[in-house]
Amino acid sequence: MNKIKIMFKKKLLLATLLLSFTSAMIAQKSQSFVNQNAWVNHTINWSISPKWSIYQEMQWRRNDYFNYPQQTLIRAGLSRDLGNGLSATAGYGYIYTSAYGKIPVKSAFTENRTWEQLQQKNTHQRFEFTTRLRLEQRWIETPGSAHINNTTYEAHDMIYSNRARFMEKINISLNQKDKPFQNNCVYLSLMDECFASFGSNVTTNIFDQNRAFVGIGYVVPKLGRLELGYLNQTINKGYGSQVEDGENRIINKREVNHTLSLALYTTIKTWKADTEKK
Repeated sequence: MNKIKIMFKKKLLLATLLLSFTSAMIAQKSQSFVNQNAWVNHTINWSISPKWSIYQEMQWRRNDYFNYPQQTLIRAGLSRDLGNGLSATAGYGYIYTSAYGKIPVKSAFTENRTWEQLQQKNTHQRFEFTTRLRLEQRWIETPGSAHINNTTYEAHDMIYSNRARFMEKINISLNQKDKPFQNNCVYLSLMDECFASFGSNVTTNIFDQNRAFVGIGYVVPKLGRLELGYLNQTINKGYGSQVEDGENRIINKREVNHTLSLALYTTIKTWKADTEKK
């Protein structure tokens, strides 16, 4: 157990350095394209024993608020409680991305993804702290011409890449102090997560994206935590050229998504402790 905790601390140090690097990447010259989106998310943790649980998540993401499709995401995994708020999870994800927004991809595409994560979650008085490091192995379809000498495109062969994600989240109870985050608790939720791609097929745009969230949460009895708020998503879309002062300059294109986010987190316990059986 101590070895796992030491390894987790080392990964957190690496992720902190990664965050500093990606922050510097964000500061480079870029051109932004703004969208207004809406995301709806339902996550269920099926607690099947004192140490094991099944993770299930589905997200419905829309562009121009709810008018057009953006992404559909389905994710599943198996989690192990390592004690003292530390857990490990591994799983699979399927993502379908549509051609959306002001700088759409050439064709809709799918992604198959395996992922592993370590998460540390602890509560101190009114505060709940969550730190998460997730690694992803991604197989992503690439666009190609639908027919020879045709300008229309369709998804072709998959390309493999890796991605690291580092998230920090703080929930602050507003109406419960001694035993916060119980039924009918109202809380403020703050989150930031940075993404960085790496591997032989990633030659540019190591900084993939960043997500920042602020919202209000409510613990709904028998249902779980409901969170509603604003998510700012910044995505690197690739490099292009732009004429400035008579010179052709390379500029990084970025997509900035102002997103209405609604998420429900439910825990379902399918086992009974010995004290409950008696």
